[in-house]
Amino acid sequence: LEYRAPAEPGIVDLVVEDAAGQKVFVAIEVGDGNAPPAPVAIEEEGLQLNPLAPEVYVGGQVQFTATGGKPPYTARLSKKFGSISNRDLLYAAPMKPGDVLLTVTDALGDRQETSIRVVPVPKAQKEIILDNMEFVFNSNKLTGPSEKLLERNLRELSDVNIQRIVVIGHTDSIGSDEYNQKLSLRRAETVARELRRRLRVDANVVQAVGEGESRPIATNNTDQGRQRNRRVELRLYYKK
Repeated sequence: LEYRAPAEPGIVDLVVEDAAGQKVFVAIEVGDGNAPPAPVAIEEEGLQLNPLAPEVYVGGQVQFTATGGKPPYTARLSKKFGSISNRDLLYAAPMKPGDVLLTVTDALGDRQETSIRVVPVPKAQKEIILDNMEFVFNSNKLTGPSEKLLERNLRELSDVNIQRIVVIGHTDSIGSDEYNQKLSLRRAETVARELRRRLRVDANVVQAVGEGESRPIATNNTDQGRQRNRRVELRLYYKK
């Protein structure tokens, strides 16, 4: 690395980054030729975690990003309360409120901690139940008719006074509780992603929650009842 100084004296900030993303900040003082330059200050950026101290709805998820450290990262929860993925630092909240501490450690042993608060989904000003939403079997892909059903509701969802939308996914009782909770979250995220794209809003405006089989509205002993339970709810919150 060769640096060529300008003709005028002053201070130049230099950032050097390696292939692993580790950064070193260097301040270079260019003298006027009469006095020796001041010592060079070197500052290494430590591991940073974002967001810090987030709130997430029960059955929801929050995506963390790590910067300034050296991958791979190891994530650990202070207790069994939800789950965290080492691969993408995605936290999935359980179906009850509470708090948990997340610790992320990089390959150099540097660590960052943050608290996570899991809170109930608040009561909405308005609810829309899409009980005819259909997904391809054992997947989170919407069928063609369901995409058209979502399109028909876009006019109401385009209200400029809407501050937030929470998409809640539900399943029938076929399968384990854990499987159904994850499946309902994936399906809710599919609908939320479509709403974000079509409404052109950020992820924090349309959030996804999965409640699995915990709140059936019909019997799970018949095909018709199970179909009604495989639904999506939209909770709308308006600006004050």
